[in-house]
Amino acid sequence: MNIKKFIAAITALTMTAALASCGGNDETPNETGENSTTLAAETENESESSDTAASAEEETEAPVQEAAEAAASDFEYSLDSSLGGIVISKYTGDAERIIVPAEIDGSPVVKITALGKDLVSVELSEGVKIIDEFAFRGCYSLESITLPESVESIGFAAFKNCTSLKSFTMPDSVTEIGTNIFSGCTALESVTLSEDLENLSESTFSGCEALKSVILPPALKTIGNEAFKGCISLTETVMPAGLESIGNEAFADCTSLTEMVIPDGLESIGDNAFYNTAIVDITLPVVNVDFGESIFKGCTSLKNVTFTANGDGEFRTGTAMFNGCTELENIEFPDVPLYIEQITFLGCTKLRSVTLPSTADITLSNSAFSGCSGLTEVNNSENIIQFHENAFENCSALTSLKLGDDASFKGTSKGDIEDFYNTSDVFAGCDQLTVTYKGVDYNSSSWDELDKALGLVQN
Repeated sequence: MNIKKFIAAITALTMTAALASCGGNDETPNETGENSTTLAAETENESESSDTAASAEEETEAPVQEAAEAAASDFEYSLDSSLGGIVISKYTGDAERIIVPAEIDGSPVVKITALGKDLVSVELSEGVKIIDEFAFRGCYSLESITLPESVESIGFAAFKNCTSLKSFTMPDSVTEIGTNIFSGCTALESVTLSEDLENLSESTFSGCEALKSVILPPALKTIGNEAFKGCISLTETVMPAGLESIGNEAFADCTSLTEMVIPDGLESIGDNAFYNTAIVDITLPVVNVDFGESIFKGCTSLKNVTFTANGDGEFRTGTAMFNGCTELENIEFPDVPLYIEQITFLGCTKLRSVTLPSTADITLSNSAFSGCSGLTEVNNSENIIQFHENAFENCSALTSLKLGDDASFKGTSKGDIEDFYNTSDVFAGCDQLTVTYKGVDYNSSSWDELDKALGLVQN
């Protein structure tokens, strides 16, 4: 009897569960659908949250791997008896941050010719003397390189196009570097050079667009061609006192470079050395300095130029030296013999005043001040002993000029044939100008009379 009651109870419970699973409740079909949709949405949101959390975990940066000394088996190398040690030519391991061992097979590591393109950080051990040409060229992931005090030379293009390298310290043991060693290192921001480095080679930092500061060593004597060309973030560079030469286009297109002081001992500046920079103020030694062509051409921010007489001798400007320096306003020359080369101030439209040497002789070459439409004052013009063709062409605001008794309008511009330039050529377009010669005034309507007074021959 008890067993029958138990079976009946079980049967009743089973039927109730079956009815419930078939929707046997008080909810309408619509309400059931809405609840199902809500439940699905909640499930989807939970899934999305889970995915987001997983993604965040994936994006969390992994701990930076500590650099460790790589095993000898991770390198390709050879023994160079002439160098007295091991030359490494390749790293074959998997690590991104390595310390190159000081010894392999009992011999010191003395030279690196190459390692690998995927390295992020490299530390060379004491004993390495030579970083070979192209050693790290195109190592796009390289962020850090540490050199020991034993390194003596760095070869051609050693770090060229290392586009992740941000800073570099060169040990003082380095005395020689090849050309292009940092060319194209677009992330490089700061560099400290060896205190004993005497020559900064050609294109050393060419195209280093992020480079902001460089400490030039006191031993430096030469800055090579295109050494800093295109360093568009470089704002200032202090030249060491012993610097002797600056190469062609050394600072060309350094469009943020605003200030420069050139030391008195400088002997030469190459063509286009500061072309298209943002220099506002410049101090230049001028006596017996060999100036190339177009040194400051296109420096449209240049306003102030200070010339220093650093000895006895002549100041001979470079051809087109200040061509197109449209903000230049005043020029004062030191009292030394002066030769202003052709088109030196061509197109300096804001140049208002020029003070020439007060006692020394002066020569103006072809078109020296041509197109200086704002020029109103030329002091000590009586010391100009030789005028060449178009020297003051289109200086339309110039109103007065005094010629010395020994003024000459001749030159040798056509081979060895001596030319005589008439005053209408020299002063072409100077319609407001009055020229005084031996107490008599002449102007554009009487240039022929001035030619006669000067004894010029028409060509």
